[in-house]
Amino acid sequence: MAQPKILLTRIDDRFICGQDIELWNEATGSNLVLIVNDEIAADSRKWAPMRVATPEGVWTRFFSVQRTVDIIHTATPRQWILIMVAYIALSRFLATALSARPCPMPRALQAR
Repeated sequence: MAQPKILLTRIDDRFICGQDIELWNEATGSNLVLIVNDEIAADSRKWAPMRVATPEGVWTRFFSVQRTVDIIHTATPRQWILIMVAYIALSRFLATALSARPCPMPRALQAR
């Protein structure tokens, strides 16, 4: 199984908002934006505005925290992932959960 290519984990409760996501996407070269948030993952009505704001050619996924931990390791080598979370405690949890498996910790979390 290939290791997921997590390019960056960004902490921002706005998640995907216009120019901001375009700048981060351009800087990282990601082709998949993964929003990790239990509330948003459970309500598909909240997805549409974020999908519209995502640059063309970039996929978006909306996963709960548990689903992210369970399936992030199934990402294909061609998926270059930008993870977005709402608060730092969640990013630390994900880093801990992912480090327990054969997966490199996201660069943005290595110094924490």
